[in-house]
Amino acid sequence: MAPEPFPSKSPVPAGWTSGPPRTVPGVPLCDLIAAQAARTPDAPVIRQWDVLLTYRELLSAAGALAVRLRALGVGPETRVGLCARRTPFLPVAALGVMLAGGAYVPLDPGHPRRRLLEVLDDASIPVVVVDGHGRALLDGCGRPLVGPRTGIGDGVGVPEGGLVRPGNAAYVLYTSGSTGRPKGVVVDHASAAAFVSAAVAHFGLDGSCRSIAFSALGFEVSVLDMFAPLTAGGCVQLVPDEDRADPARLQRFLEAHEVTWGFVPPALLPLVDPAGLPHLRDLVTAGEPPGPEQVARWSGGARFHNWYGPTETTVCVVGAELSGVWDRPLPIGRPLGGCRAHVLDGEMRECPVGVAGELYIGGPQVSRGYLGRPGLTAERFVPDPFGGVPGARLYRTGDRVAWREDGRIAFMGRLDRQVKVQGQRVEIGEVESVVRAHPGVLQAVVDAPGELVAYVAPLDGPDLAALREHCAVRLPPYMVPTRVVRVAALPLNASGKVDVEALRAVAGRVVPGGGSGGLAGIWARVLEVPDPVAEDNSFEIGGHSLAIAAVQARLVAAVGREVPIVDLFRHPTIRALAAHLDGGGHTPGLDRAARRLAVRRDRLKDRPQRPN
Repeated sequence: MAPEPFPSKSPVPAGWTSGPPRTVPGVPLCDLIAAQAARTPDAPVIRQWDVLLTYRELLSAAGALAVRLRALGVGPETRVGLCARRTPFLPVAALGVMLAGGAYVPLDPGHPRRRLLEVLDDASIPVVVVDGHGRALLDGCGRPLVGPRTGIGDGVGVPEGGLVRPGNAAYVLYTSGSTGRPKGVVVDHASAAAFVSAAVAHFGLDGSCRSIAFSALGFEVSVLDMFAPLTAGGCVQLVPDEDRADPARLQRFLEAHEVTWGFVPPALLPLVDPAGLPHLRDLVTAGEPPGPEQVARWSGGARFHNWYGPTETTVCVVGAELSGVWDRPLPIGRPLGGCRAHVLDGEMRECPVGVAGELYIGGPQVSRGYLGRPGLTAERFVPDPFGGVPGARLYRTGDRVAWREDGRIAFMGRLDRQVKVQGQRVEIGEVESVVRAHPGVLQAVVDAPGELVAYVAPLDGPDLAALREHCAVRLPPYMVPTRVVRVAALPLNASGKVDVEALRAVAGRVVPGGGSGGLAGIWARVLEVPDPVAEDNSFEIGGHSLAIAAVQARLVAAVGREVPIVDLFRHPTIRALAAHLDGGGHTPGLDRAARRLAVRRDRLKDRPQRPN
């Protein structure tokens, strides 16, 4: 059994670190990759099923793109949009932007066009690198769209170096913003190179590494699973979009590519079989706390690493290697790679072991700050009184943590209204701002009791489907409320604040238990909807790619045969899917479960509401 989380309240040394300061590369991230390509030009670098690129081909294609971008005026501090699906062109494009001197700004092709246009304007992006899908999505955006040319290596060399400095921006990632609009985090080459070199040293990455490149480019972990291997001579196994959404296909991809190292998000850990990955040496997870049962499940072969880090501190800054049996909460670990972690009270004083405070991060990975937001940057990036380096800053994470006796950090939740949804940070205020912007909404508040729930007034307000559509064209899919509940007015507590507990009671929010049986019961457990009915559409009550994958895995176990995930997309309601599984007729067990839940839901609707 692991040690108790908070066994004592003894003092802790100020700003525990992972060890003595290490040497930080004094070159840009793209130069580290180019240097590796010069050392091993014919080694494999990107593989996706039958497509295989060598370092020579990667550098040639990225260099050709860089030359074209420079001709369009791209140079240091130029922000370049990147909108493409997960093909080998994606790493080529990211490297090409950096070689041109620019900073790539991921534009997720799965996000609404309106959201992408907002990012284009906010980041003052003059040019966008696209594939065919991105070109169709951004056609008419008023900026040049630069696509791939036929052929990987066309003989064009890498453009003349010397323009990019370590202090120049390498990329800008947009995260949810509490003011109602997303905010861009600017990470320079020095911080990115510091993190990548720390990861390479921590894991001992070399030419034998076959990494899992699973993360979306807009998620900071992509810097780990894509760029760390490229600086060490390894080969990136780039998971395509269709294999990311289906656990069975993902399993086949990982097995076929004989992966040795990489990142898998916590939500997918239960759906991937460790027994099929005998070559895996190190598994990293981050973004949300994994379950203790997954530590035991995965640590039988590969080493299991639980890492932590905000975008503002360049991917991950704290990590722990875990094995065996653990209780909650799992530690997020010790500082990595020369980073410093401080647990401080409201007066910026170090908290002793076992006493909760706010986590502050210092060291070489602290990013530049928020693009065009000097006030917010000053609020979150504060002077560092502990490091002894003039001008150094600490990043205030907003996370509530405490030191454990063993020198590791235990995560205890957020200090503000930021939550994690599908591994992505979401500011509740941004979602509320979009909901309130609907002309039919007078009042709105958003809650996150495991899912995003929007409560709107008045009772005869907007059509709920129209409201969700209003959100869907303004927010990424993971930020669209999975449930919308009408109320006559928002109830207030004695302090004059919205009484969220009263709203949850009105909505009948209960944690679904086991034993409901059938497909409706599976939906209730996975989608956390207590009363799904036969006509509920899975995508309208909280379904997303990872959740639908979880439904599929449980459904296969329940019916004892393969159920292609495409069936869940083609038949999104309980009734339609049940009929399909029964060969076009009805599945009595599933229909009975759906009817029981429908009756239960009707009773809840008829129950008198709590007075406001």
